[in-house]
Amino acid sequence: MPARTLYASQQATITPNAGGVKQFPVQSANCELTIPVDNLMILGKLGSAGRFQKDVATCKSDIKIFMGTDNVDANSVLGSFLGTLTGEALAGSVSTVTVSPNGFSMSGIVSHIGLELTKGNFGMVDLSFVGVGEPDFSAVPTTIGGAGTQPAAAVAVVPLTTGAFIYAMDGTGRITACPHSVKFSLDVPNEIISCVGGRVSGTQVQVAADNVQVAKPPFKGTITVEGSSAASSKKIVFGEANSCITVVINDATTVSQSFNQAAGDVGASYNFTVEGTDINLT
Repeated sequence: MPARTLYASQQATITPNAGGVKQFPVQSANCELTIPVDNLMILGKLGSAGRFQKDVATCKSDIKIFMGTDNVDANSVLGSFLGTLTGEALAGSVSTVTVSPNGFSMSGIVSHIGLELTKGNFGMVDLSFVGVGEPDFSAVPTTIGGAGTQPAAAVAVVPLTTGAFIYAMDGTGRITACPHSVKFSLDVPNEIISCVGGRVSGTQVQVAADNVQVAKPPFKGTITVEGSSAASSKKIVFGEANSCITVVINDATTVSQSFNQAAGDVGASYNFTVEGTDINLT
């Protein structure tokens, strides 16, 4: 018979290697597994002589979280938490991402951090994790999960909106510029260090001794600002006063700038993108 798992019956958590389960207000979560299997082609045989796994499997998880307004709330994503993830990625220390029941459990290091706030939408935090080995996927559901299966509310959150946002161009505080959207992304390059003769197939626990995924600096930070009255910025504050995530690209350089206007538009749209490798998340 048809089956499903209702989202209201599930919880998503992130557990850094340093400890402390974080039950953030997660909007969506997914996990993908890639197994490098190749055909063995030999002379004298038309077709494959077999299909074999030639390297360790890799997995990736993407988590989308609502940005909270209170940085003392354990359910809000803090700048210190993001800093912990990047620091652990450099050391090859994995975090655990879990969605249960009927979900998955995956260990890995952070590979991407995205912060976004657009007029008319809630602030969002995007986190991507990468790992080695096969994650633990729960069995496919065989029944209909509906009302009555949902757990107690995992978290409470007041989402960040454009009503609580500081756009700081020079770090001195609120200015008169009027952006419509602000985005920050941090790309964390990574690489797998493996041993010849090490195990390449199996679960994440089974291959961990012979395969380690680590971040390799420099990291690249990007701030993109768009609006009818925007300006190039090296500092963005998501939130207000002491309830915020502050992003600073110390060596920011403007890499692109655009102007766009057409008949019927209320006004011109300006777009600025800056990049750098010296990034502070506080």
